[in-house]
Amino acid sequence: MTDGNRYVHGCLELMSKFLGDGIFNSDGEIWSSTRALLRPQFLKQRISDLHIFEFHTNKLLSLIPENGETFDIMELWYRFTLDAATAFLFGESVNSLDNPKVPQPPIYLSLK
Repeated sequence: MTDGNRYVHGCLELMSKFLGDGIFNSDGEIWSSTRALLRPQFLKQRISDLHIFEFHTNKLLSLIPENGETFDIMELWYRFTLDAATAFLFGESVNSLDNPKVPQPPIYLSLK
């Protein structure tokens, strides 16, 4: 895709608190420059790193109570996202699912 202006990127205002001005929530020049920044992460050899997501997904699933009790999954979801993203993008995870003392990024805290 080379012309981001041909597509609607969703509810820009509604999701801006969560997504910021990144590729999923912007148009025009911001979208184009963000896409150019992210493009190298989606080369064929990077997409083949799906084992990273499988590892972190299994870790997330192991933390869900098996007894059927109701719980708030958002903190686990945020930590999963942080762990998988840092492993994928930087080659090493911050392992926040293993260590609840790792602080959540401020954007996550502002959504509560």
